[in-house]
Amino acid sequence: MSLRPLLLLLAFLIAFLISEFIVSEIIQFPTYGAEQLVCYTPGKDPWGDPLWTPIWKANSFHYTAEGRKRIQCNNFGLPGINIVFSEEPIVVLGSSFVMGFECHAESIATSLLQRYIDSTGQKDTVMNLGGIHHDPYMAWCRLRYFENKYGFHPKRVILVTEQGFYRWMEPYPRPLNLEYTNYQEMPITALTRTADYLRNTYGYCNLVETGWGPRQWFKKLLLIPKRIVRKAHRVIKDKPTPIPAEADTISPDLLDVFSAFSETYPSFMLVSISSNDKLNKQLENYCSSQCIDFIYEPLMTPENRIFGKGHLNNLGHQKLYHLLVKCCSGWEE
Repeated sequence: MSLRPLLLLLAFLIAFLISEFIVSEIIQFPTYGAEQLVCYTPGKDPWGDPLWTPIWKANSFHYTAEGRKRIQCNNFGLPGINIVFSEEPIVVLGSSFVMGFECHAESIATSLLQRYIDSTGQKDTVMNLGGIHHDPYMAWCRLRYFENKYGFHPKRVILVTEQGFYRWMEPYPRPLNLEYTNYQEMPITALTRTADYLRNTYGYCNLVETGWGPRQWFKKLLLIPKRIVRKAHRVIKDKPTPIPAEADTISPDLLDVFSAFSETYPSFMLVSISSNDKLNKQLENYCSSQCIDFIYEPLMTPENRIFGKGHLNNLGHQKLYHLLVKCCSGWEE
């Protein structure tokens, strides 16, 4: 038997480990700062798996999906600048648009709000609990999870929404369990670290592409692993039904979540940044009938979003910050 194939395989493995060490340990592209995965809702994803959410390590670094910026979590593993623990923080909830991991910590709306509060001499702490792929029910469960984890009760709760989430509410059992506490936690193990190595290696290809500039042949090469993964998903599991970016109709279950927020947190306020006038009018009418504070401003427009259609850019977060200031009673711009 010829040793040439074995030597080639050995050379490939050695090159893989060396390049991975350089990328992950020296260049740190991309770092993956999750310390554990948590499922704090009873729902399942389209493939029947728990809805896992990463809990980030304090002060961990990672790279953004849009713009490829290296950003850092704060001292609580949350988006934004470092904060001081408070038993009665101002909590801002929402999806990844609130999370703001596409911008530097100092530019996120909640960080701007914290700076503003500090400048007024107030001692309040702003906690950004926005989460990836989070609808309002998931935001409710996320808030309850962190309340239990850190032992606080919010002074004010601000929920930012950018759509109707009609289809997003489908994975959850009915009626919605607003007292759900059966949290599942998955620590980062050797298996997940191995997956991270593969993740970083693919990030290496992205890093090389970024340095070389856009080349069509290289982009096609980068798409090969994605095609393999998509094909494997089609063979092994059913393809999920795509969720529309924005729905005109508000889910009745969503209104139940808003009511639960309002009853549990008297200072609850709903903020819409949707550019859908029909949706904003429905929310305004509902909040008026339920005596829930509500404001809106259409921020989901190209000038406020990365590449015109992504997450909020710095300008978008600056405008969201002004909305958040209005939410905090006793302060005026």
